[in-house]
Amino acid sequence: MPIDGTRISNLRLRSKVELDNETYAAAVRELRESGAIRIGPGRGGTVARTYAAAAEVHQRRDLAVREGELYKPFINWLTSSWADVDSGFARALDTSGATGRQRSSGQWSRPDVTAVQVFRYPFLPDITVEVSSYEIKRAVDGLKLESIFEAAAHGRWAHRASLVIEDAGSGRESLSDRYLDDVRRFNLGLYIVRLSGSEMEVDEVEPPGLQSPEPDQVNDLLEQFFGLTERQAANQYKAAIGR
Repeated sequence: MPIDGTRISNLRLRSKVELDNETYAAAVRELRESGAIRIGPGRGGTVARTYAAAAEVHQRRDLAVREGELYKPFINWLTSSWADVDSGFARALDTSGATGRQRSSGQWSRPDVTAVQVFRYPFLPDITVEVSSYEIKRAVDGLKLESIFEAAAHGRWAHRASLVIEDAGSGRESLSDRYLDDVRRFNLGLYIVRLSGSEMEVDEVEPPGLQSPEPDQVNDLLEQFFGLTERQAANQYKAAIGR
């Protein structure tokens, strides 16, 4: 069931857990009697975690208290994933608190993590610059549809936009069909992450598709990106693109 207490129909939930009618009904009775779930209206009826059960997610010690706790471990994982990739330049930064020249975009204008890579191909005359954005959410916020829209908004500046959500324990099983449909509709990447000490386990549910941002928007994001890092990184990037 959704971890934030949102209702889900019995028909959808039963199909996800793959139980026969009798076993499913017995499970619902037991959970209701224990106070873990509440019953609601809707076609075929709905169920949801009670507020007390949903609140347990907030109190789990293995979950992030603040969203920012997830940024560095994800950047470390992302950087390590590039180890076998031959690129002219690759860098990922926490851009959640980026300041400087403000965009006219307003809300949802800064990805939590931004990555910049430069690729050269031996049989192609041009280089490829690829900017990727990652919107990262704690378990308690990750399954809200608003998180998908926020990640999608970054496709205005990034070639590949992704949503990264913390796992509350159910992994892919916590993702509703509607949630996945919206992720695919916006051509987003989707990752489920789990903290284990300072390390992060990452499950790629959907690879990010290619967006088509305007060059001036990409340049705007790059300007802000390199304003957050040391001059050496900016010089390395310019050398990689032949500037």
